[in-house]
Amino acid sequence: MSTPEKRPSSSPARRAEVRSRALAALEGFLRAGTRYPDVSVEAIAKRAGISRSTFYLYFRDKTELLVDATDWLKDLVFEVRLDRGADGSLGDLPGYVSSVERVIGRYREHSALLGAVNHEAEFDERVGATWSGAQRRYISWVAGILREEQARGLTAGSFDPELAASILVTGGEQVIAKHIARTAASEDTQLAQELGASQWFGFFRRPN
Repeated sequence: MSTPEKRPSSSPARRAEVRSRALAALEGFLRAGTRYPDVSVEAIAKRAGISRSTFYLYFRDKTELLVDATDWLKDLVFEVRLDRGADGSLGDLPGYVSSVERVIGRYREHSALLGAVNHEAEFDERVGATWSGAQRRYISWVAGILREEQARGLTAGSFDPELAASILVTGGEQVIAKHIARTAASEDTQLAQELGASQWFGFFRRPN
C-alpha cells in the first residue's frame, strides 16, 4: 500500500512562519556575500531551523522561494503610503520626498535580496514574470493617483497616466537600485530629494 502524500499545513500562521524563516535564511546568506546560485536548499533549511522535507512541503524548489521574495519586496514598498491632504489629494513636496526616502530605506535594508531578484529576473522566467507582474500592479496604483490629481486639476491633464506611471516606477527603481549598489546610506537623503523633486514636478505637479 502506498503512503499518502504529505501535505503542507493549511494553517496560515504556520505557512507564514515557514516562509518568513526561509526568506530570512536566504537573505542571511546573500548579505554575507554568498551568490544566490551557490545557496542550497539544504543550507537554507538548516539555517531556518526546518527540515528539507518541510521546505519542500511549502516550496517546489529554491526558485519558488525567490518568487515569494519578489512579492514580499514589492509588498514592503506598497506599505509606504503617500501623505494626503484633507480632500484626499497628495500633500506637498516635503511629504512626498519623505515617502521616497522611506522606499529607498526599505530597498537598502534588503539590498542583497533585491540584487538577487533583479539578477535572476533576467534569466529565470518565473522570477521575471513575478517581478514584472508586481511592477505592473505598482504602476497601476501610481497611474490611479495621477488620474485623481488630474481630475482635481493639480497636475497637467495632457499626459497619459499609465505611460507616466511606467516611466516614474521603472525609472525610479533603476535609479534606486544603482544608487544602493554604489553609494553609502548617508547619501540616501540627497537622492530622495532629487528623485522626489523630479517626480513631483514632472508628474504629480506638472504645469499645463
